[in-house]
Amino acid sequence: MLIYFYDKKNLWVNVFIPSEVKWKEKGITIEQRTNFPEEPKTQINISAEKPTKFALHLLIPSWANSQTTVLVNGEPFETKIKPVS
Repeated sequence: MLIYFYDKKNLWVNVFIPSEVKWKEKGITIEQRTNFPEEPKTQINISAEKPTKFALHLLIPSWANSQTTVLVNGEPFETKIKPVS
């Protein structure tokens, strides 16, 4: 099962499952905490050795509805949420 994918500028989260990945080239660790499907949420913690830019892409399943929200540091983050069909 491929949980994460990344290239030079992007990181994709493909599955909501408790996990951790180290992106050595960027000095970043991504940890995912979730009790999915018992709880309909996941928490992604990002630790970086130094400030770095990259795009984070989350796979939104087709069953996710318009109530899906993204929070950054506990605050709503405006983004286009497009469930995969």
